[in-house]
Amino acid sequence: MEHHHPFQDVPALNEGSLGALDDLISHLIKSFYQELCMYLVVHIQKTDRPVLLNVICSLDLW
Repeated sequence: MEHHHPFQDVPALNEGSLGALDDLISHLIKSFYQELCMYLVVHIQKTDRPVLLNVICSLDLW
């Protein structure tokens, strides 16, 4: 029985759309990390973990 790959039916991406996909993924990752960092700022300030906060927010992801 042939395994059906989930992307098998997706039309082949050309170079232009691959670049756009890369940009989209980068944007989503950056947005996620910014949200995560803001969430952590609020929650870590309530605890005694400023070192963790500094490490996470100093990652050069955006």
